[in-house]
Amino acid sequence: MSIPISGGIFTLAAFAGVRYRQRLITGLLWRWKATTRGYGNRVLIIGAGEEGQLLAWRLKIQADDYHVVGFLDDDPLKQGMNIHGAKVLGTRQDVEALASKHQVDTIIVAISKIDGEDIQEILGLCEKTAAKIKIAPDLFSFMEGDGGQPLVRDLSVEDLLARESIPLDIDVCHGLLAGKVVLVTGAAGSIGSELCRQVVNFQPAMLLMLDNNETGLNDLQIDLFSQGNDTAHKILVGDILRTQRMETLWAAHRPQIVFHCAAYKHVPLMEEAPCEAVLVNLKGTQILSELARKYEVERFVFISTDKAVEPTGVMGATKSLAERLTLSTPSNQTSFFTAVRFGNVLNSRGSVVPLFLKQIDQGGPVTVTDKDMTRFLMGLSEAVSLIIQAAAYTQGGDVFMLNMGQPIKISDLASKLIRLKGLRIDEDIAIVFTGTRLGEKLTESLVAPGEEVVPTPHPFIFRLMSRNGMSREALLEHTRELILLAESEREEELAGKLLGRE
Repeated sequence: MSIPISGGIFTLAAFAGVRYRQRLITGLLWRWKATTRGYGNRVLIIGAGEEGQLLAWRLKIQADDYHVVGFLDDDPLKQGMNIHGAKVLGTRQDVEALASKHQVDTIIVAISKIDGEDIQEILGLCEKTAAKIKIAPDLFSFMEGDGGQPLVRDLSVEDLLARESIPLDIDVCHGLLAGKVVLVTGAAGSIGSELCRQVVNFQPAMLLMLDNNETGLNDLQIDLFSQGNDTAHKILVGDILRTQRMETLWAAHRPQIVFHCAAYKHVPLMEEAPCEAVLVNLKGTQILSELARKYEVERFVFISTDKAVEPTGVMGATKSLAERLTLSTPSNQTSFFTAVRFGNVLNSRGSVVPLFLKQIDQGGPVTVTDKDMTRFLMGLSEAVSLIIQAAAYTQGGDVFMLNMGQPIKISDLASKLIRLKGLRIDEDIAIVFTGTRLGEKLTESLVAPGEEVVPTPHPFIFRLMSRNGMSREALLEHTRELILLAESEREEELAGKLLGRE
């Protein structure tokens, strides 16, 4: 009897070993790591409040390969507190020493409603360690979600902005757009496409999406359909320089609200193509603004840039003139012409962030033009929110800007992006300074000399009253001369006249 019983036991053991071999191997590896260095991924949580406590519990229950070695919290009453088997070891100022002492692999920020200055300080302290940096979703997102949210996420570029994101006055914007025919030019671009995605949420009667990029328009239409939004929208393939085409579209669809995003925006490229910059950015704006005046649109919103303030390059100069041309268009009680001015938009096409991330993924180096170069930065979603809000607030002939806080050093941004990937500067990824490019400035400004900054009903949005300058008649004549030079391909003469180098 003993032989059959023994055989049965060995057979059962062998079956169990095959059936559960992965769990056995994983368990043995985990125990080996725990013995040699105290668990696989050693975690230090910044924030011992509700978010931090929830995160520690979820890591303990749902993630065997994570081990919380401790918490950091600035509240003196929480020092030494034991939370799910881990103690509060100190404050944020202790992060570098404690991360080294406990061989921390990952630092997770778990603080609700953290403001921009706080996250900047915490990131600065965490960057001195060799650990990866993550962030926990807030408690309300967890409670309202479907349970599929990740335990932690990478810090987004928006997390790096040293200010709060701007809230949108939903009622005011709904009152502006609901039931209206809305036209977005440059709809396939980064800003234009995000604008379309936000506009449809306010139930316009029709959303018209105009661009000469058919592939981009097709992708945008598919995206809108995939969102399940039933707002009527129409793709319009066309070039804003084709006057008759624009006239036909305007007469057929009669847009009431126009967001003019179509433009050339790459600074160094426009230095090499001043004729194209003048035609698209200046002549295109003139064509559309005149149509808007003719067909008595309710709002015409020109998308401007901080590079239009005291411009030193072709792109900035064309945007500056187009902005002034828009603002000089006579408004009345039913038609208002305005502009929105903001800094660099994070993650938009051609911005430094996608370039830096690509360079990091390729192993570097990350190229920065100048170690002292600074820029105002804003998220794509908030840039679009500002555009919509400005359209609701305008009284005509005014410029709107966002209170964007302090400008950010591009070299600091590059360093933070490298650290967000858990890499070390110079040891893993080098930063190389290449020198400023044609048309670039070291610093930008959002307010031009002589402009008056006026508050609006929105705490983060300001109205800039139009600067004094040439009359509309003189501006139109100057515009006509530039367009003639551009159409004649007289690049050197055009660039000189455009930038005042004659």
